[in-house]
Amino acid sequence: IVHESEIWKPDPYDVESIHSHAREVFERLLNQIKDERAGTGKIWLLKGESGAGKTHLMRVFRNRLHETGYGYFSYMQMTSAESNYPRYILRQTLDSLEKPYVDDPTGSVTGLMRLSRALVEERRAVSRQEQQKLCEAEMGIDEVIEFVDKLAYQLVNLEEYKKVDRDLLRALLFLQRDEVEFKSNVMKYLRCEDISERDRQWIGMMPALTADDDPQRLLQGLGCLIWALDAGVLVLCLDQLEYMYQDNADSAQRFRNAVQSVNALVSHCPRLLVLVSCLEDYYVPLRIQLIKTDIDRIEHDPPPTVLNAVLEREATEALIARRLEVLYDFSAVEFDNKTPLYPFPDGVLDALAGLRVRDILNRCRELREQSMLTQQPPVLNGVPTDVNEPPETGNTGGEPFLEWEQRWNDFLVQATLPPPDNDSDMQQVLVQALKHCTDELSSYHVSAQPAKGGITLAISAHEQTPASSFVGLCNKSAIGGALGKQLREVEVAAAGKPLIIARSTAFPSNPNTKIAQQIVQLISQGVKRVVIEDSDWRAMTAMQAFKAQHLGSSGFAGWLAASQPLSLRPALKTILGLEELSNPDNSGVSGNTDNTGKPNHPEPIPIPIPSDKTLIQLGQSRGFKPVPVTLDKDDLTRHAAFLGGSGSGKTTLALNIIEQLLQQGIPALLIDRKGDLSSYAKLFQATQAADMASEKDDNPALQRFLAQIDVALYTPGDERGRSLGISIILKGMGELPTNEREQMAAYAALALGGMMNYKPQGPTKTRLAILNKAIFVLAELSMGLQIGLDDLIDFIANQNSELIYAIGQLETRHFKKLVEDLETLRLLNGKLFTEQRESLDCETLLGLGSQQQPGRTRLSIISTLSLGHDANVLFWVSQLLLELGRYARRQPSNQLQCVVLFDEADLYLPATGKPATKEPLENLLRRARSAGIGLMLATQSPGDLDYKSRDQISNWFLGKIKESTALNKLKPMLSEAKTDIEARLPNQETGQFYVIREGQVSSLQARRSLVNAEQVPEDEILHLAQRLNPHTS
Repeated sequence: IVHESEIWKPDPYDVESIHSHAREVFERLLNQIKDERAGTGKIWLLKGESGAGKTHLMRVFRNRLHETGYGYFSYMQMTSAESNYPRYILRQTLDSLEKPYVDDPTGSVTGLMRLSRALVEERRAVSRQEQQKLCEAEMGIDEVIEFVDKLAYQLVNLEEYKKVDRDLLRALLFLQRDEVEFKSNVMKYLRCEDISERDRQWIGMMPALTADDDPQRLLQGLGCLIWALDAGVLVLCLDQLEYMYQDNADSAQRFRNAVQSVNALVSHCPRLLVLVSCLEDYYVPLRIQLIKTDIDRIEHDPPPTVLNAVLEREATEALIARRLEVLYDFSAVEFDNKTPLYPFPDGVLDALAGLRVRDILNRCRELREQSMLTQQPPVLNGVPTDVNEPPETGNTGGEPFLEWEQRWNDFLVQATLPPPDNDSDMQQVLVQALKHCTDELSSYHVSAQPAKGGITLAISAHEQTPASSFVGLCNKSAIGGALGKQLREVEVAAAGKPLIIARSTAFPSNPNTKIAQQIVQLISQGVKRVVIEDSDWRAMTAMQAFKAQHLGSSGFAGWLAASQPLSLRPALKTILGLEELSNPDNSGVSGNTDNTGKPNHPEPIPIPIPSDKTLIQLGQSRGFKPVPVTLDKDDLTRHAAFLGGSGSGKTTLALNIIEQLLQQGIPALLIDRKGDLSSYAKLFQATQAADMASEKDDNPALQRFLAQIDVALYTPGDERGRSLGISIILKGMGELPTNEREQMAAYAALALGGMMNYKPQGPTKTRLAILNKAIFVLAELSMGLQIGLDDLIDFIANQNSELIYAIGQLETRHFKKLVEDLETLRLLNGKLFTEQRESLDCETLLGLGSQQQPGRTRLSIISTLSLGHDANVLFWVSQLLLELGRYARRQPSNQLQCVVLFDEADLYLPATGKPATKEPLENLLRRARSAGIGLMLATQSPGDLDYKSRDQISNWFLGKIKESTALNKLKPMLSEAKTDIEARLPNQETGQFYVIREGQVSSLQARRSLVNAEQVPEDEILHLAQRLNPHTS
């Protein structure tokens, strides 16, 4: 069972191939909603029996949305306790927005503050100086209000913000001030609660939103704002619809009201996606209560998705193997892909056939426990055969755990007690909440006593000596020195105990301020920081009343221990130190353990856009009367995919298109994995050497083509050819808005970490998080300088104060192991990171500026052969993808500017796994469409390609495809085509394709390319690269 607290964390056990169809639907819906032509939002119904994995998918969707930065996710369980459903959705959405945006050990900003930060970094309306004044200048209340009004007016004058309510903009701008009074009253405003006249003075006398329709309007405003800021999507997840089922008229009316409220939201907010999850059996009686128009809205565009709880054999194996792999990772034991189920015995898959996902995991857990008792490998006779568990139900009965979850959820909805708004009340509420955690943590006893300036805390496990600490409440403003004084006071009050400084607003964000340096000093001494959000205070306050009402009730104590509704909240979890208590120190375990035991830069130069609208000649149709098949070159801004087995002619077709584009002045970039694409360099060099006379005479078209192009061949990783240097920090990264810089840093850290076998989960998670922050901070400090691996290593090794401030609760002792791993990487792969005469740069690759040859168009080929193993290739290509993304941001165009061919694209965008190239390529597929960069993906293993981004690709060329896995994955796309071609794909001959564009299907006998791509040996590629390099020739 997935608990609500787990929704906000990545799932290390997730298997992408399980419920792959639902994942593809989610991606397609996001793409459709992000399309500027979208008229309304979407409602998507997920049905399935108990244990099918519905809530698990919600967790997957949330993490997918936030990891990619595509939007904001709100999760809530359905409730029958609220008559005004928009108010319930709004308040649950705000609670969700107060969760960390991503799961980051260094302490991620919340979704709400991420929105506020993006707003104040809108450079078309707010200058850097104005941002700094709002966040750091000492101003009185009236002066702050006047300045916020000015900024809000500047924002609404931008076209994107004209539909956003100015008061909503003001509210989010007020959050940039670190006074508690601003935040607490902004939260009341956003939650549509009543606000006293005295409190309204803190927010410029903005009217309290207490009308019945105010929550609906504010939700719509949030959706519009998310779109205006990030072109993002707001996803509302309404889980466990069955909780609405009660056999009475009042409940039925509330259910209808809830559905109608959701429909109204979707109708008025085109950037909204609502996910509704329900037990399949319960949807039938609930559906009867709805009118036809509501049913149509829920069940059409898209239709409901039914999740199968019973897995196929292959999926069962993947499910178990993934958990074993994670276990081995934590234990620093090498996982053997040849025996992925070890130590489970042969026949375990047969024994588990026909079981639900939940039952499979339960049976494996029982086998493991049996094995731990006997100290022998698990045996199958220990698997119980009775798997008929009672189904989950709604409020009419069922598991006590789920009943108590619903009661607590309903109580929170109806709670009217306001959160504490002064240090004294906060201290009292926090003391009671910490004491309460003893009832949630069965293995620990928590003692909390109020003290001057904070709380004395002691935690003991069983009969062990209590671990003492001091929680200092530090809510004074950082502006004017009040927070600095308070920090000194709580440091004295701690009297040598480990200190945790707790605050209700964000800590100062500028690491160069005096107060930030003071906090860095404290962090260096082991002090932790924690922000207690408004939703945390409300939950702690509500728990006191809820516990008083139900203490002693049957099942209550068990629910507290299982659900841990307070202790799993990030703030309390940090205060209690639960990560340290539950996980032993893994800092000395290397991700590279060899254990063989069983398992200021110039503006970009615009590419001249030729006015010629000549069509690309693809070939001719197949049939009784063949006709030419063409493609407008600008259609390639929506990308193209070429799928077909070996010998299908897919690469030849792609090269034919590229050759014609080059002749029209469109530069091209080819990523050559096998050496065959380097044939262009071989022919071009021969032409330059004038030893191709006979072939020129025989093929005048080839002669004209070679006279129009300028070929550059690069061999990254090998200076004997023409290497390209790469910077750890993407050029211009420091100037990006914070949200984008965070995303780029995460991509770069994942790529670099991948070369050290770092993973987002497991013992290397902490080092990967620090690496991420180091790249992020260094990008801002370097501001356009070339940053190499040596610079990054020195930055971390010297324990830079800005980096210490950025890593949150993490300790600097982790730096040493990270530096050692980076040094090892530099020694083993130094050729990738050494400074080169030429650096990875789009202007260079596309032949612009000083690289431009009059009358010729650049064809750049990057041979990855010299990079060696796949980890190096993936790292280098990920850097290329980031560079292409940088160019796309800085040089948008509605017309085709260039094309990039990724041969054997399944390596970069695989169906399973998450290499360093996957998210950057998915991101580029979206971004490049508005930048005139056409991506061309070719693969001879279409079954291994990920199709979640297929809506971003408008041109599909399908050659001979025989593999059943590939055909099954193509079925969703083939089913939308107006002609049934599935049975014809396996029988096509070389050069025969079916072209699918916008659902239209046409047959094609492809035209051959001028150049016959034949493999060129690696040594010859190095020689050609050097000969064609103007710096050495």
